[in-house]
Amino acid sequence: MCPAQKIVASLFLLACSLGALAQSVVEGRITDDHGNPVPNAEITLKHNQREQRLATDAEGKFRFLGVEPGEYEITASAAGFYNAEYEFAARPRQPIVVEMELVAQTVRKEEVEVRSADISMGETGASRLLTHSEISALPIPLKRDLPTLALFTFPGATLSHDNFVHVRGNEVSLQEFIDGVSFLENPQEQFSPGLSPDLFETINMVSGIFPAEFGNRFGGALDVTTRSGFDLQGHGSVSIGGGTFNTNDATAEYGGTAGKFGYYFFGDGFTSDWYLNPPEPQALHDYGFGLRGAGQFDYRLGKNAFSLFLTGGGTNAELPNLTEDQLQGRNAARRLRSQTGILNWQHTASANLLVSTAVYDRTLDDRLAPTTDLFTPFGDGQRDSLTAGIKSDLTWSHGKHIVKAGVDLTRLQENESFVFNPRETPPPPSDPPAFSFHHSIPGGQASLYLQDHVMLTPNWSADLGLRWDYFDLTGTFAQVSPRVAIAYHLPSSRSTLHFAYNRFFSPPPLEYVQLANFFGTAAPDPGDRVGTVQPYRQHYFEGGLEQEINPKVDLEVTGFYHRGTTPFEYREISITHLFLPINSSRGHSYGVETGVTLKQLEKLGLSARLQYAYQRTFFLGPIAGGYAVGEDIAPGQKFLPAFDEPHSGTASLMYNNKWRNLFGGVNLRYGSGTAAFDGAVRLPGHTTADITASFDLWRREAKRAAVEFNLINISDNRYQIAKESEDIPVQYATPRIVAGHILFYF
Repeated sequence: MCPAQKIVASLFLLACSLGALAQSVVEGRITDDHGNPVPNAEITLKHNQREQRLATDAEGKFRFLGVEPGEYEITASAAGFYNAEYEFAARPRQPIVVEMELVAQTVRKEEVEVRSADISMGETGASRLLTHSEISALPIPLKRDLPTLALFTFPGATLSHDNFVHVRGNEVSLQEFIDGVSFLENPQEQFSPGLSPDLFETINMVSGIFPAEFGNRFGGALDVTTRSGFDLQGHGSVSIGGGTFNTNDATAEYGGTAGKFGYYFFGDGFTSDWYLNPPEPQALHDYGFGLRGAGQFDYRLGKNAFSLFLTGGGTNAELPNLTEDQLQGRNAARRLRSQTGILNWQHTASANLLVSTAVYDRTLDDRLAPTTDLFTPFGDGQRDSLTAGIKSDLTWSHGKHIVKAGVDLTRLQENESFVFNPRETPPPPSDPPAFSFHHSIPGGQASLYLQDHVMLTPNWSADLGLRWDYFDLTGTFAQVSPRVAIAYHLPSSRSTLHFAYNRFFSPPPLEYVQLANFFGTAAPDPGDRVGTVQPYRQHYFEGGLEQEINPKVDLEVTGFYHRGTTPFEYREISITHLFLPINSSRGHSYGVETGVTLKQLEKLGLSARLQYAYQRTFFLGPIAGGYAVGEDIAPGQKFLPAFDEPHSGTASLMYNNKWRNLFGGVNLRYGSGTAAFDGAVRLPGHTTADITASFDLWRREAKRAAVEFNLINISDNRYQIAKESEDIPVQYATPRIVAGHILFYF
């Protein structure tokens, strides 16, 4: 047994001896209106008709372990005081600190000042949580998959070439956490069938400050928790819709309980004649469709909770053409299939100790079907991968500390094959000569993490962490990564200042990494032999402010800077839509993001969200690994990746009325234009607007029928998205789409 295998084997035994649901911790303090602690106050935490109760200690403090993410109501009551109630949403894996004030009954009730609880005290970084009710209110076309959702909800998210979505200057940037488990695969629709946001109970969008539990990708993490029968309680829904450009879709879900057993089922399907961003303002050979399904089964027995999440699906897509390729009869296509299973077990060992274990696996099959014409470049590819692992951690609460220690062990198997013929002699400078490639490789990753969320003082909090990663697939890499984040809370002004330093380690992308390494070490042109794909190692700094302007308006301002060695990009082989990773020598990115949230104004029925980001990303040559055919970047040469867009912003305004559950919304998106030709040219800026309206046709108790109308890209602004180089054509955004849906809730 080799040393790496011994490490993995010993860590696997450690994981089994320990005993990863996305649970949170809710802690807090109850005081009177003079700031004195209230001991023995009864605290009730309500979620989905389930209640938990406990009493405050002598200092007025309380703590709930194992809190599921979602929407909650917390009530504090004590003899001689009026009750205090507050509603909030718990984020997965993020402790929440609640401070509530009770008013003595000696004061007349009509004179009691209603104050909201303060829940921002323990947060050392900004993140945005979407609950299922908020996800349901989003326009249906914006929820096709998680990258599409991220484009409209992450501040500074940029749409780049081939439908890639980038966050904070990272090419391989989006990471899915599903019920506490992450996978190395890229969730972009070029690589994965994806998941529908409709099957999630919560989505926490994290960027920048990542606790030690998070690894692999560091632009943005989509930390999601799946729905269960305990959430739906015997209810379900069906949605059927259609629109221009054959944008048809249907979804259905149902969940319920039988005693301590919960069950949930979800399915969706869609079609589109504008599936991928085409290289011309009209789509030629661009039809795509997909089918996806999921199920979750839960069993709760005293101090133990079990859940099994299963999902699978596939997409078939034609690969869009230029007019000249369409006339030649080019008909290349892509087929993606994926299955995922996650089995979770959680054990509440005591009031202060929580033990969790997850066993997971995923298979993915990626088939690039070649064109049948005899003239355009030929590419026939196949990639399949297997991921299997176990993740275990324990959470211990003691005094001012919430400590989590865990291990994540992953086994990988990658199989790749590709046959290419440029059909030109000699081939163009950006194309390799004809070749055939096939290779399989096993490997894995082992990670250990330790983190502590500590309330240093009533106003100071900190997240301290240390992570170790060992990655062994196409090469062996390891790194120790410290994570430090601190926050200072000012209760009088209801504001929080935070700062963080993180060290990040991103393993090489899995998608066709063996083929990229083949070119990096054995390309026909010796000048293209730049070495194998390397991990991206970053130093990351962030500082920010969260300010409650008034109980209905929140402001967030965040500045970030990160720099590192061997950042990733993707390069396409000819016009095959097969993307290989490539490293530059160095890279750095910086930016400022702002967000303003207007909470629901009940009397007016209005709510709003405004986001703006300024950011820049620079890469430096030479090319340091991977597929470098046709690239000529001098040492120290600075260039801009195709996703560099200095200014971007989104704005949404929503209106709700109780009459027939009337809803209306407007979404605006602005971008100043991405870099082209390695930054020598910048594409024109663009602004798009979308409108959504819905209302109930019929309602009787929990059953109702509703309709939704969507007008996407009102002005039909098919703006230019990206153009990387002379040889790669510019791509164009989605046209105006008019769509309608009918929805049934039962």
